[in-house]
Order: sequence, then C-alpha cells, then structure tokens
Amino acid sequence: MADVLQLPVACLCKKVRFLAPLERHREWLSCHCFGCRRAHGAAWVPLVPLATKGLEIHGERGSLKEGPFSMCSGLAGTVNAEVKRHFCQSCGSICLVSLHLEGTVRCSLLPAGVLSDASFPKEVSPKLKDIGTQSPAPFGPLFGMVSIQSRPQLPISGSCLCGACRFRTQRLPREMQHCHCSMCRQMSGAAYQTWTPVPKAEVEWIKPNSLREIRASRPGEKIDY
Repeated sequence: MADVLQLPVACLCKKVRFLAPLERHREWLSCHCFGCRRAHGAAWVPLVPLATKGLEIHGERGSLKEGPFSMCSGLAGTVNAEVKRHFCQSCGSICLVSLHLEGTVRCSLLPAGVLSDASFPKEVSPKLKDIGTQSPAPFGPLFGMVSIQSRPQLPISGSCLCGACRFRTQRLPREMQHCHCSMCRQMSGAAYQTWTPVPKAEVEWIKPNSLREIRASRPGEKIDY
C-alpha cells in the first residue's frame, strides 16, 4: 500500500475542492487551544499534517480566501510562529490551516472535519496527539484538566477569533450540545461543533457589522459528501 493517501476534500458548497496528500502512518494533532476553539467553534480541532505544502485547488476561482494571521498556541512552538486559516467565501467552511514562521510557510494542515466520510479508508485509524492543552475547553474531552473556581459572572461575552464580531448575553449556559453531523464537521473542520442554546432575544451584538448569515441547508435537508 502506498504511504501517501490522496483523499478528496470539498467545502460544504463544493466551490473549493482539492486532493489532500496524507501520510498513512503519520500522527494527527488534536488542538485544544483557545485560538482554534474560537476559530472553529468546537471543543477541539483535529489537524492532519499534509505531505506537501503546495496544493492544486479546484472549483470556482477565488472561492478560497486566506484569513488574517492569528495564533495557535498548540502549533506555535515559538513567538514568531503564526497560522492562517483558509476558508470558502461562499459557505464559510475552513478548508486549510498553514503554519508560518518568519514569513515562510513551514507546513500545511488539514482540519480533518472536511474529509469526506464516503472516501475515507476504513483501514486507516490515525493516532491523535493532544496539543494546546494549557487551557482546554471545560466542555471538551479534556475537561478534567480544567478547574472552575466559580460560576461565570454575568453578562457573558464572546467574539469571533479576530474580534470583529462581539456579543454578550445575560443567560448562563444550561447545557452543551455536540453536533456530529457531516454539515457541522465540514463547515468547522472539527470532529464536532459545540453549541449552547440561547434565545435570540437574549443575545446583544456589540459589533455586528462583520456578521454574515449563511444558509447551510433547508429544513429537513440531508447533505451527503
């Protein structure tokens, strides 16, 4: 069997498509850092180191967009290391993560959630290495490592990774819901997305100008990929 697998990747709306070269026996990374959790909207993100930096992107021209430089404490290793997350402008799916060191791309990683279920080899069972564990989510798989000293103070605030969209709410989280469906995995690039139900009327948007609504599917519609 070949040591490198060429697995098809596509965003949710299929406007970004490429083949991801994955080394069969290479360890995958599970990043629990705050930056990755906020960017992907998940408790943790599985990241797959690719066998090559350059990729041939197919689909509609210009659909894949580079996000700004940001941090990932799990990948950084040095204060000079930064990451860029690449996403589809149409559906918002995060399709690629690149690690930059002193202006040079050192490696590219695939958020594993965008891999197609149908084409994933059944015999492949990758080992996962936890990184960015200094501040894991209290609702994630490493929750035992987090010591919650007191209940959150109201109001509770949050934002996107860059801070352009900010909100606050007077509602304390009552439950966490982990959604494992293919649409949530493909849009976030994570193994699952995590939600907490909050009535729309109880969310105040402080910086809503950059907020954009994307319809992932119609009610009751199932999307296979």
